[in-house]
Amino acid sequence: MKTAAIIVGTVTLAATVIAGTDAGRYLFRFVRLLPGQDLTGHFVLYGLLGLTVVGWVYQNQPTRHRTASATAVLAALIIAEECSQEFLRNRTFSLSDLAASLAGLATGVCCIWVLHMRRQEDSSDRQPPLMRHHKPPFPDCGFSSAVQA
Repeated sequence: MKTAAIIVGTVTLAATVIAGTDAGRYLFRFVRLLPGQDLTGHFVLYGLLGLTVVGWVYQNQPTRHRTASATAVLAALIIAEECSQEFLRNRTFSLSDLAASLAGLATGVCCIWVLHMRRQEDSSDRQPPLMRHHKPPFPDCGFSSAVQA
């Protein structure tokens, strides 16, 4: 998952940098073939970024705090990237692009959450029925053998 996160992150960064140049106009002609064009590109690109980066973070440190932090950092980068277009001569700020990017990120993160929930369900199905949610009320302190004697 780490390699996928690095690859998708690099592709996203490269696409962002290239789109800010005149070369982007020629290299991204395929975007015109997509339904919804630019918005679909934003949604898919940042959805994949969220899926891989947050998935990698969650795989290494499966805590809500780390997952939320990674999501917040990605959202901040998306917002900063879109707002920075206001200062570039051949780019324009667009709320619809920003919304599509953030929606893609949210969708990618939700996919990670659904995958995690399914894995938890699968692992609980593998346990014997009586042991699924059973925790002994008190730890065994070695007194059970003394009581039986």
